[in-house]
Amino acid sequence: MNIDIHTHYLPQEFIDLVKKDPVKYQARIEKNDLGEEIIYHDQGYSYPLYPGFYDLEARLRDMDARNIDLDILSIAPTLYYYWAENSLALEIAKICNDSVYRMVQQKPERLKAMATVPNNNALGTCP
Repeated sequence: MNIDIHTHYLPQEFIDLVKKDPVKYQARIEKNDLGEEIIYHDQGYSYPLYPGFYDLEARLRDMDARNIDLDILSIAPTLYYYWAENSLALEIAKICNDSVYRMVQQKPERLKAMATVPNNNALGTCP
């Protein structure tokens, strides 16, 4: 069995929120010259929004093409929101965890997941 233990997941729910309110979520999505969507985080991170990040069927096709039997999904590090206020970091963690759970439930024999926690306030508490 071939297992990929380091594969990133980006919730469609997060993408939708960024499109709706880029200021609050500190990111924007634009199309490049080829018509591909690119996400730009205010902190300087940018990357293409490949369907395999958020779409189940695209992920399964990618897995099959790579001869992967099981993907262990982890939230893309750009969604850790280290820099954010506690309430925003908590909101993002909840969105990510709920979404990755729903993704795994659709194909549990091919997908497993790791949850995330708000890491922005390691010395304090996050409400």
